[in-house]
Amino acid sequence: MRGGIAALSPQTGESKADDAAFGGWTHALVAPTPGIPGDSGSAFLDRDGHALGTLSTLGFALPIVNNIGDIAHELAYARAHSGIAGLRLVLGTEPFKSNRLRRI
Repeated sequence: MRGGIAALSPQTGESKADDAAFGGWTHALVAPTPGIPGDSGSAFLDRDGHALGTLSTLGFALPIVNNIGDIAHELAYARAHSGIAGLRLVLGTEPFKSNRLRRI
């Protein structure tokens, strides 16, 4: 839906204060453009390039907020319930293309 327009693929965003009611499972992020259909599950990285989480939902407020699932909570849940022995986060096999990378 972004039509390959690099300007619609933000490079940075601003993290907002986490809501304690969510117990650390989600982080709010405001970016120049919100997530759109097809972006769900996209990786989000911190300023050092470490995995932070995945785009899960949008918060409908002004500005629109991207809600990012916390990767540590997601992995702990998957380890506890998936039955996959040795489940862990590993380095990717392909470099990120800079015009598609979202850093917060």
